Amino acid sequence: MSDRHWNEAAEIEGAVDWSIRTASPDFDDWDAFGDWMDGDARRPALLERVGAAAAFGERFAGHDDDVAADGATGAAAEGPVASAPGRWPGFLPIAMKRMMPIGAVAAVVLAIALAVVLAVRPQLRGSRDIVTVASADGGTREIRLRDGTVVGLSGTARLQLDRGDARWARLDRGQALFRVRHDPARPFTVVAEGQRLVDAGTVFEVAVEPAGLRVDVAEGAVLVNPDRTDVRLDPGQGARIADGRVVLVSIPAGDVGRWSRPSMRYRDAALSTVAADLSIALGRDVRVSPDLRAERFTGVVSPAGLRDNPADVEALFGVQVVRAGDAWKMRRP
Repeated sequence: MSDRHWNEAAEIEGAVDWSIRTASPDFDDWDAFGDWMDGDARRPALLERVGAAAAFGERFAGHDDDVAADGATGAAAEGPVASAPGRWPGFLPIAMKRMMPIGAVAAVVLAIALAVVLAVRPQLRGSRDIVTVASADGGTREIRLRDGTVVGLSGTARLQLDRGDARWARLDRGQALFRVRHDPARPFTVVAEGQRLVDAGTVFEVAVEPAGLRVDVAEGAVLVNPDRTDVRLDPGQGARIADGRVVLVSIPAGDVGRWSRPSMRYRDAALSTVAADLSIALGRDVRVSPDLRAERFTGVVSPAGLRDNPADVEALFGVQVVRAGDAWKMRRP
C-alpha cells in the first residue's frame, strides 16, 4: 500500500480490532488475518504497538473520561505515556478507548496472545510459496491455474501466485481478469493495494491504477473486504477504492476485460475508450489528442496485429500516430 492510500486512523482501528479478535480462544480466521497483515509492510509493527498499548491497559482502566473525543490525551493519561520509552503516544488513547471494556485482566491476556501471534507471524508469512508472473513482451498473457481458474494479464501486470494454494493471488500492478471456478468451500481471494477481494462464482477485473484500485464485475459477485467494509459487487457493478473509501459505480458488464480478448469490438465508442483499451492490451501508453477524444468508433480491433505497427493504427482510425518515447499519440492528420 502506498503512502497515498495509508489511512492512519483506519489502520489503527483495524489493528486494534484484529488484536481483540485474535485474543479470543475461539478465533479461527487465520487466513483473513494473514491477508490483512500482508496488505502492508507497516502492519506488523502497528500490531506490535497495539501489544505495547495492551500492556498499559491496567494503568488506563477507569480513565476513559481522560481520553478526548479526537484522540488527544488528558492530563491523567500523560504520565504513563510519557514514561514509556519507544511507545507511540498518539496511538495509545485510541487503543485504550477500544479495549477499556475488556478490563485489566483481559488486557494482560491480550498482550500475551499478541506475543504468540507475533511469534508465529514469520511462519504465516513464510507459508506461501510465491511465484511472480508477468507478460514478458508487454502483450497480454493468459494463465490457467490448477483449480480451473483462468487469469488474463495486461501488458503491464505483475501477479503473485502461491504454488501451494491455487485459490490465492496478489496483484502488484496493472490489470488482471479473473475467470474463477467457484468453490463455496474454498473461496478465491485476490489481494491488491491492501484490499481483499473474495469471489462468489465470478468473472471480474482488478486494476491497480494511479488513482487507486478498480474492481469491475461481469459475472457472479465479488465481496470487497468481507471482514471490514463487506461490500458486494454484482454483474454490472464496480468499485473505485482510494484513501480508505469505496465508491460504487455502474459499468457495462460486457466491457469488463475487453482488452484481454483477441478481438475488441466497439459500437459508437469514444476513441479515448479505444485508446485506453489498447494501452492495456499493448502494454504501452496510447494517447489521444484533446480534439480527438470525443470522436466515435465502431468496429473490431485486433491488438496483436497492432503491437509494432503504428501505421496500421493510422489506417484503422484515420489518424496520424506520433511516437513519444514508447508512447503513441493519435492526432488529426
